[in-house]
Amino acid sequence: MPKEILRWKMPLIVITVALSLLALYPPTDKVVKKEKIKEVDGQVVERSTLKEAWYARLLKDRTVKEVILKEETTPEGKKVREKSVEYLVRGRIKLGLDLRGGSELLYRVRVEPGEERPRLTQEVIDILKKRIDPKGIMEYRIQEQGLHRILVQVPGATKAETDALKERIIRLGKLEFRLATPKGSPEYQETAKGKAVPGYYKHWVGKKRGEIGKENEEWYLVRNKIEISGESLARVYPDRKDIHPVVGFEFNTEGKAKFATLTERNIGKPLAIILDGVLYSAPTIRERIPGKGIIEGNFTQEDVNNLIAIMRAGSLPADLELEMEMSVGPSLGRDSVRNGLMAGLVGSAIVVGFMGVYYLGSGWVANLALFMNILLVMGILAALGATLTLPGIAGLVLMVGMAVDANVLIFERIREEKAKGRPIPLAMKMGYERAFTTIIDSNLTTLITALILYAVGTGPIKGFGITLSAGLLINLFTAVFVSRVIFELIQPKEFKMLKLFEKPSIHFMEYFRKCCTASILLISAGLVAFQWRGIDKYDIDFTGGTLIHLQLARPTPTEEVRSTLAKVGYKGTEVQGIWTAGSMVTNPTEFGIRIKGLSEDKIKEKLQADFQKALGENLEGIQFGKLPYSFSLKLTRPTDETELRKALAGGGYTDEDIVSLVPLGASSKEYELTVPALKNEKVRAAEIEKLIAGIPGLEFQNIVLQWGEVKEVEAQALPSGMAGTQGTLG
Repeated sequence: MPKEILRWKMPLIVITVALSLLALYPPTDKVVKKEKIKEVDGQVVERSTLKEAWYARLLKDRTVKEVILKEETTPEGKKVREKSVEYLVRGRIKLGLDLRGGSELLYRVRVEPGEERPRLTQEVIDILKKRIDPKGIMEYRIQEQGLHRILVQVPGATKAETDALKERIIRLGKLEFRLATPKGSPEYQETAKGKAVPGYYKHWVGKKRGEIGKENEEWYLVRNKIEISGESLARVYPDRKDIHPVVGFEFNTEGKAKFATLTERNIGKPLAIILDGVLYSAPTIRERIPGKGIIEGNFTQEDVNNLIAIMRAGSLPADLELEMEMSVGPSLGRDSVRNGLMAGLVGSAIVVGFMGVYYLGSGWVANLALFMNILLVMGILAALGATLTLPGIAGLVLMVGMAVDANVLIFERIREEKAKGRPIPLAMKMGYERAFTTIIDSNLTTLITALILYAVGTGPIKGFGITLSAGLLINLFTAVFVSRVIFELIQPKEFKMLKLFEKPSIHFMEYFRKCCTASILLISAGLVAFQWRGIDKYDIDFTGGTLIHLQLARPTPTEEVRSTLAKVGYKGTEVQGIWTAGSMVTNPTEFGIRIKGLSEDKIKEKLQADFQKALGENLEGIQFGKLPYSFSLKLTRPTDETELRKALAGGGYTDEDIVSLVPLGASSKEYELTVPALKNEKVRAAEIEKLIAGIPGLEFQNIVLQWGEVKEVEAQALPSGMAGTQGTLG
């Protein structure tokens, strides 16, 4: 046995496996402690431990789950409650919205009168996407829902994670640099005596402007003028001062010039660093600073990470207000998840069985490397905090095929070298070396595709790209390195494999033109079939649709609602259970149902009749959302908004019919008009005709029906995802 195997190869493999197992433990939620508690008026009077794992105190990241067993009021008026308390360690494999569900947050964009402008809500969404998932590894859902409302769904978050996310979402992320007076200056002394100094205000460290601190707390006299803002930042990054975490920042070219001039002219003065109105520090300027610095405070590393995510995403153009917090169930039914997992397991089992049967002992070496491949990929996903979805599991299955493909290339190369009469050790050495180039080529081309999916994809597509990329990179390690170390360790004297063809003599290049012609014909047929399917080929993410809020009289399993809707013609509908945040009820009474773009025969009246027929007395309430269309109106003469509204009302468009009317530009000749959805093309054409010809006193130079700018009317509507397409009518 070569010494280098024991010197560094085997230790490397063992350490890698150990780190992966450590990152994966525990893979799923695990109850480490269970107690029974009795409370009287909120005070614990009895506590008994029912179960406790020996390692419970070693695991700090624990979640508490309480279930009330009994609650009563004594004759003396005291409230007695018995409850079961479970301490859970969260599983390191995070499941996505499609497999597990998560938390749902509904925010309202607070728009002051006169500050309304087109795409304001979309600007907020673009910033929130960067704040919520700066690493691009969390499978979340964020969409505009209703007028100036934003729906955020985050998979399987704990209460602490949800609270941290809410804090990250609502913060404006507005960074300001203001000059302050030195503490010995006359202005400072005047303020200390309680006198007001024009152009300055008193600001306590660690508090917002206007908040009063204690007498022993530090404060500064800060100028009202903002010298430079966070808009001039080029980058922010985590840093350390001594052992304390801080936020490092660097300005862009224009900001560097401003900051250098500011610090050069104000040496000896404090510079207040204010984020979201809170004064974090005010270091004294000692010299000219070219454009880099730090923000320090009593930060934890998590605080620093949150601040960096907020500042990198940019400041919000408007405030957000949390209107509702709920918990939602998985978007896929148990049958769909079970079938998807079963398909993956069966496919993997067939591959593993083939390798073991056809390549005999060598095939089982490849299978061992394959198992290690899966272990390492899951360990990396757990270490990164990535979310695993059903498409991600599909990426794992694809990775299984790619992994054994590399071993097939190696084994066939070894077979060729062995057939030339070379001894087993030399045949193995040359087989690995000659197959390496081909393996790199096949993995690299697939890796490029996976990276593109990760870079430009969203949601499950990004998750698929992450899983596939990690699998391909690790495949190079396991297929080329690990399997070879195993062979070197066992030093086989024979290399037996089955053989389907004794002496294959197929000249593939003779069929080059025929194969190219057949490929072109198949691709063309596929494109025609793709176009022929029409809208049916797109999922709801592309077509948009209607979100129905369904309320039932009794708790009902999500699978029962999904199967019931399938029986009346709504197969494949996305159904999510909705609970009040923190509720421990197993089956919900409220559901969010997403139905892909409704056709003419499935209008609201038919939907309501179908649901009533399917659910009967269990149906307690149903609310429908509506999709509006947005028109860009270009008038022949400037028209005031009030005058335009009156004219539209005369043409049948009252304020109740108009979702929004927003002026575009300063000419008063262009407006964006949003009205409720038009059900089909015939009605849509009549509606546009009515808009053009039926409004007295208005002459239109151009009307554009914007398919991509579809917004929702109510909080129950689902936005269309067909961005970028529009039709023009003159």
